[in-house]
Amino acid sequence: MPASSRWAISPKAKLGAPVQTARCRLIRSSQLAGRAAKAVDGWRTSGHPRDIGRARKRVEALVPSEEAVSIRRRLAEANPAAYLPDLAMSLWAYGWVCVNVKANFVEALEATTEAITIYGPLAEQLPAVFAERLFAAYRTLADVLDGLGRTDEAAELRRQLDEATGGGTDPG
Repeated sequence: MPASSRWAISPKAKLGAPVQTARCRLIRSSQLAGRAAKAVDGWRTSGHPRDIGRARKRVEALVPSEEAVSIRRRLAEANPAAYLPDLAMSLWAYGWVCVNVKANFVEALEATTEAITIYGPLAEQLPAVFAERLFAAYRTLADVLDGLGRTDEAAELRRQLDEATGGGTDPG
């Protein structure tokens, strides 16, 4: 399937606020994802690239995100109406952490794609609530594709996002 159609952004999707704002809100909304973000920050500033502590920080960053997905998946299975948005947030956060620690890109692709699948209909129903989250998930997907070496697909997705938002991160 060509990159342009595989990751095509729905013309109905009304994409919202800047990516950084979406990332900050989503990370803060989950205590587990917040712990993961702290571990990522620690990993980024922990000295020499070959330092054994860096490898430990990578694992520390991924574990809380994986736990959050597992917990939210069980909750969403029991009550989708209440917990599906939370599952999408945890899936996106896991993908975001994977990108930032440069690990588990295949799993990040699966998680981020699932988050987009969940956020799509939610953003169509309640764009004020979910559009910026969908946008953040798409941006993370582009980063994941880059991490997998699929740079042409990543560039095409970013082009589509820019087009959907009028060339910026916020269509206004």
